[in-house]
Amino acid sequence: MVTQYPYKCFVYAQGNASVQDADLEFLPAENNDWVFHSICRDEQNTSTNLIQSASGLQYNYNYLIQLPKGCTPLQIGDKIKVVDCNENLRCEGIVQMFKKDQLHSRAWL
Repeated sequence: MVTQYPYKCFVYAQGNASVQDADLEFLPAENNDWVFHSICRDEQNTSTNLIQSASGLQYNYNYLIQLPKGCTPLQIGDKIKVVDCNENLRCEGIVQMFKKDQLHSRAWL
């Protein structure tokens, strides 16, 4: 049987920005990590398909990510990655558009 959503989608959560200590040395940012968002499947854009935003601008996208209908919406500009069951990276990119449809949700990277 085919699994509808065989992969996992993670969102990069940016925590605090880097800060300087008393010696003016930069300390690394805290709480920057990949956070599980939802199960998903991905499709690579192998042609020159474009998407059109509500403002009328057209974007060339690299991947279409399909997620369950009830997932939390992704925000334009979110950095996401998709991994398989062995944690191998399938794709990574910035969300250009997100839509909740009747049967599922879609994100274009």
